[in-house]
Amino acid sequence: MPKTANIRKTTAENILDAAEQLFADRGVDAVSVRQIATAAGSSNNFAVQYHFGDKAGLVRALFERRLPSLDARRGELLAEVAREGRLQDVQALLEALLLPMWEQRDSSGRRSYVAFLAAHWRFTPQSDLRLRHKDLAPTTEMIFSLIRAAIPQLSSPLYGTNSRLAFSFFLNSIVEYDHGESRPNSGEADERFIRKVLKLTTLLLVAPEE
Repeated sequence: MPKTANIRKTTAENILDAAEQLFADRGVDAVSVRQIATAAGSSNNFAVQYHFGDKAGLVRALFERRLPSLDARRGELLAEVAREGRLQDVQALLEALLLPMWEQRDSSGRRSYVAFLAAHWRFTPQSDLRLRHKDLAPTTEMIFSLIRAAIPQLSSPLYGTNSRLAFSFFLNSIVEYDHGESRPNSGEADERFIRKVLKLTTLLLVAPEE
């Protein structure tokens, strides 16, 4: 029995890896569960249904796999922000929120989770994503609350619009960067890029009504 459990766990992880990469490349709606099973190396066309029920269950499992570690890392960064007395600094809070996503890589070294989010977000508003997975990321919710409190001058409708623009910009900037053919392959270049993107994301989020 323990041996069987290990095999099933490995199969499920392979399916999650394959699904995240395929969803990142093609979008959730364009990928079938059969394609995911094949990419995961399973000869069973119903492997996804067996482990996750359906595509919606698989998407939920992708969030469940990533969000706890993201939330833990955000907790570390938020603690640093608090120690520095910057809990009203929007860019510092955004860094605590977004840097962990930049740091997440799959087994191939790609930021496929960010690309998956970018593809998924085209069809699912960010507020809906938060509501569905709120239980998995309490620190993340705390950071969102702190960010909102740090820019009270924005009306609720404007804050919603700015949030959609800012987070879409952040996600898609990373996707484009990862697909860039001529970008330097160095930690220093990565650091310059992410700092610039975070600064621009902050400017989009706090932009006043014209």
